[in-house]
Amino acid sequence: MSRARDSRFMLYSLVICGALLALIVVSPARAHAEAGTGEIHGRAFCAANGQQYNVLWSTLYRKDAITGEWAEAAGSASTDESGYYRFSGLPAGTYRVYLSNLSVFAASYLEATPAWYPDAETSATAGEISLADAQVVNADVTVYPIESLTVHVRSALSGREVTSPVVHLWEPDGIGGWVEKATRFAPWPDTFYRFSGPFRGFYRVTVTDASGKFMPGSYGGRGPDIGDADSLLFARGEQSSIDVTLTPVTGALSGTVRDSQTGAPIPFASVGIGRVAPGPPATPQPAPFAYVTADAGGSYTFPALEAGYYRLVVTEPAHVTVGAGSAINPVTVAPGGVCLQDVSMVHRGKITGLVRVEQTSAPLSGIRVDIHSYALDAIGTGPPIRACYSHSDGTIDTGWLDPGAYWLTYTDPSGRTYDTFNRYAAPMLNVTSGGTVGVWPTLRAKIATTFTTTASASTVNYNGSVKVSSALLAGRYTVTGSTGVTLWQSTNGGHSYSRVATASYDPAAKRYVASARLQQNTILSIRFAGDGTKLPCSTSLRVSARASLGAPTGPTSSIRKGSNFTYAGSLKPKHSATLGLVKLYFYHYEAGRWVLRKTVAASLTTRTYDSWYHARTSLPYVGKWRVRAYHADTSHAATYSAYRYVTVK
Repeated sequence: MSRARDSRFMLYSLVICGALLALIVVSPARAHAEAGTGEIHGRAFCAANGQQYNVLWSTLYRKDAITGEWAEAAGSASTDESGYYRFSGLPAGTYRVYLSNLSVFAASYLEATPAWYPDAETSATAGEISLADAQVVNADVTVYPIESLTVHVRSALSGREVTSPVVHLWEPDGIGGWVEKATRFAPWPDTFYRFSGPFRGFYRVTVTDASGKFMPGSYGGRGPDIGDADSLLFARGEQSSIDVTLTPVTGALSGTVRDSQTGAPIPFASVGIGRVAPGPPATPQPAPFAYVTADAGGSYTFPALEAGYYRLVVTEPAHVTVGAGSAINPVTVAPGGVCLQDVSMVHRGKITGLVRVEQTSAPLSGIRVDIHSYALDAIGTGPPIRACYSHSDGTIDTGWLDPGAYWLTYTDPSGRTYDTFNRYAAPMLNVTSGGTVGVWPTLRAKIATTFTTTASASTVNYNGSVKVSSALLAGRYTVTGSTGVTLWQSTNGGHSYSRVATASYDPAAKRYVASARLQQNTILSIRFAGDGTKLPCSTSLRVSARASLGAPTGPTSSIRKGSNFTYAGSLKPKHSATLGLVKLYFYHYEAGRWVLRKTVAASLTTRTYDSWYHARTSLPYVGKWRVRAYHADTSHAATYSAYRYVTVK
């Protein structure tokens, strides 16, 4: 068995040695074959004019006989002045020649025939050159320049080229629609827009403004909108140029804002523009969609408006618009034209004055002045057109008002004074252009009021009633019969109040009377709300209330000395279970008088409607005893219960 194993080992060794010898012998032969003597040469011709093309870069690729893959076979070089290229020292095989443009400033790409690129998906035989050993093959190549499109955008009015629009190039998306291929913006310093291919098939051109809005115009007399534009068909190597004529649809509106009386320009007025339809004005008018501010010389300009009818809305604090440009008399903007429209404004006027107290002539600040227009509210029932307030020195200034008739009303927000002015007999104030009307209104000061108040009791039992009686004085006089006197109460130290009742007037006593039931210590406030001629006032008083403390229940006959027993009772209102709120006082009868001998703090148990106090104790002496409960806290006055009696033996 060992001899057979040795024989197989020797056989394997001979096979391996033979293979290595074959590689050594074949490799030099293959290397010699790779350095063959074949040659491929030719010239490049331009398809456009048939002339030799010499600005090319030539690269040779060889097909691997086993894998079928292509790989660069020889270094690249440029063609000579006659467009001639040459690859020599080539072994037999299958080759392709790839020509590309040398200059980066020329067309970006060139297409050669045979149409083949190293990275293109083409047929296996496209442009293939079969080369035998020592064979010389002449392979001329026709090259096509990249397709290009030059677009000239011209104005239909002047015929000159314009460079402000944006030009878009579109190509089919393959599913019946169009997709944007390229966009060109303002072509400065050139005056045309240029697109470079490669292009194949149909294309479309559209023109928009900077915001993307399509601009009306024509290409060869046909509308350029993408929905119905005619298509451009590009052939291989085609250099195309088209004109796009833009038809203007906008015009300009400009003018000067002037004073109607002096003709002087009004600087920095706000000028708004609103679109209107021809004919009677719509109600309400549409709001302006654009504004500009006039310059220091009063001039304004809207450089690009769609053709149509417009109204001007001009505002300036000291002036009001009159004349042309209103909704009734709109201005017309024609396409491609400039509409000149001056605006006349009338200087406004104002009302100024001083508000004073009638009795003292002292100035009044903070008085609200409502401004009413006779043209809008002649009978005094409508709202004011606006309001202002008197300054700290009592002066008033209504600000600028359109010329016309006005009347004023005055209100004191603080309630210190009241206006004796009859609005239905108001004097008419005529405000003229540029004029100032003076007013000197007076408001009467309201009379101060005071209360003198008494209560029927200073302390009441639980849920007891207390009656409050008050006299209301206005200066030296008693105010009678007012319905504005009310009674309020606070159970939290005056932090908040709730209304209890409206006081009734007792004509015999000339006093206002109201009652309240109390369950705890309370602050009562009697208040007068004031009226048109009198100031409000109020006064307060404190009334204490006792808790309801039931007499202690427990032994009532006799008990033994030192024995334990329990006394208990009720407490209203319900209290929290706090030890010591209720105490039991035990008195012993000695030498004809009662002497306090023991005090016990009771415990509290909360029930549904009240609390239950209870204490367990014993008494140290024989004889007669009596006991009572005591309670006091921050919400109630001190309270004692009735006595209970017991005998200790």
